[in-house]
Amino acid sequence: MDANFDENARNQDALVSPHLHLIVRAQKLPLPSYMKFYHKNAVTGNNWILFGATEINETDPNLTLANKLSIQYFFPLYQLIRVEIYQVIIESSMFYAHAEFNLADLLRNPDQLMDLSLTYEKSKLNDVDTGTRLSVGANDPSQSKDFLTMQYAAEFNKVSLLGRKSYFILWRLNENNELEKVAQSIVLKGRNPVWPRVCMKVSEQFKREGIFRLVVHNKDHKVIGHVEFTYGDIMEQGKREFRMFKFESPKKGSPAKIKEKGRIILKNASLEKSGNFTDYLAAGLDMQCYFGLDYSEYFDFYFDKLTTDIRKKDFKDILGNIAKIIYPYLGEKMFSVYGVGASVGASNIDFFPIFSQLNGLYSPNQLVEGYEKSFGLLQNKKDLKLSPLVKEVIKNAKEDLGKCHKIKYYVSVFLITGKIHDWDEFISEVVLASYELPMSFLFMGIGDGDFSQLEMLNNRWSQIQDSQGRKPFRKNVMIVLLKDHIACSHASIRLVSEIPRDIWNFSELFKLGPSDFRKTSMEVLNLFHEGGELNSVDVDEVKANYIFLI
Repeated sequence: MDANFDENARNQDALVSPHLHLIVRAQKLPLPSYMKFYHKNAVTGNNWILFGATEINETDPNLTLANKLSIQYFFPLYQLIRVEIYQVIIESSMFYAHAEFNLADLLRNPDQLMDLSLTYEKSKLNDVDTGTRLSVGANDPSQSKDFLTMQYAAEFNKVSLLGRKSYFILWRLNENNELEKVAQSIVLKGRNPVWPRVCMKVSEQFKREGIFRLVVHNKDHKVIGHVEFTYGDIMEQGKREFRMFKFESPKKGSPAKIKEKGRIILKNASLEKSGNFTDYLAAGLDMQCYFGLDYSEYFDFYFDKLTTDIRKKDFKDILGNIAKIIYPYLGEKMFSVYGVGASVGASNIDFFPIFSQLNGLYSPNQLVEGYEKSFGLLQNKKDLKLSPLVKEVIKNAKEDLGKCHKIKYYVSVFLITGKIHDWDEFISEVVLASYELPMSFLFMGIGDGDFSQLEMLNNRWSQIQDSQGRKPFRKNVMIVLLKDHIACSHASIRLVSEIPRDIWNFSELFKLGPSDFRKTSMEVLNLFHEGGELNSVDVDEVKANYIFLI
């Protein structure tokens, strides 16, 4: 085999990211035989990473593997998969054939099996029809989710409540057979409370196997009773009433008691179909990417060559990784790149365009080369101020939306080394963008600087507000610190892995489906008003009356 393989690197990409279940159908396999599955992407480079293998198959030449192979995939989905077939002959393995395909091609037609072209190890077999066939499909358990909305009420027995206040916690049994908290209601008083609605996402697998447990508590957090039911009970069989029981601890030597405490009533339940990210890809989703690169720390280490070289390498690795991952989905195949934290020439502005100084270098590799060359342009250190650049990016995105042929999603990536000196102005611009634009802001903290602002932004997002007291309409910020990851590749993947979720959230809040990404931007632009006021979307309607939204 002429490819590079790393069978010991199975877990090197073990990050929080979407998983995909592969469906593999084989016909007329040689017997006995087994298969191995590898992948590689823009970050892993030329190394094929083993992510699965079958047991030796001795009996069935027509084999179907459904939901037994799981692979992490990273945005965008330009990720190659390699399938190898081995024939077992007298306790030794002979490499029989292999096939390679692009995961993106598979996911653009997720409802169909894709036939693969086999290349045989023995060249003479390539001209002979052996009858062996291999086809693959995809099932996306974590992303292909619809919205389930439910509203619960209770009728307590007199002795169960005695005038106390009550609330419920809704749990579900997830795909890993673990109880997972879905929602917690507000506290209501009385024997017949009607709680606000619960909205959650449910996968196809959960629809088949999912179990709910609703536990009712009094105001002192003691359990009043609980009910259990399945997704099928409420959505397929139409059950709306459930008897509520409590297991009471027995006195020593006595059997456990089960007491009925009342009823839980499902007032209504509805399912709203939600497109998954593969639908947006199939619709031809385009992106535009801006980079902001912080040079302020360079002047601090100017006479420390070792530290300077290390920091440059981190910047180049992360810059190259992110660019390679995003590049295939850029509509115009170019990046807009700016420098901050330094001045160029006699300019006194807080940012400067790098490529205009370097004759327009646009590909991922040229991007890294341009970053290296840019150090020769720097004059003086400046405080790191991001609000002027964010304002410029927002202005450019608005202008682009007004003239481009179809709506895009905009991503702004900032690689910074420490404290942001215009924090309040910066926050105001980010809040504004959350109302006005299909845009996400990704921040990578590199080095040992002060990142307390970013950590606060990440951990206390619900408390963020601009100078006018306005809170963000949606979370449009992702933050990763390089020091929290073992390698630049891991940090890069973690940072971009949130982009699909941002696109779904934006689309759901603004009621955009995949087909809307085929429309011209002017057809969609009427969703927004200048000044950040929403037109056809009622923010209160979107946010109100829901206890918890996963």
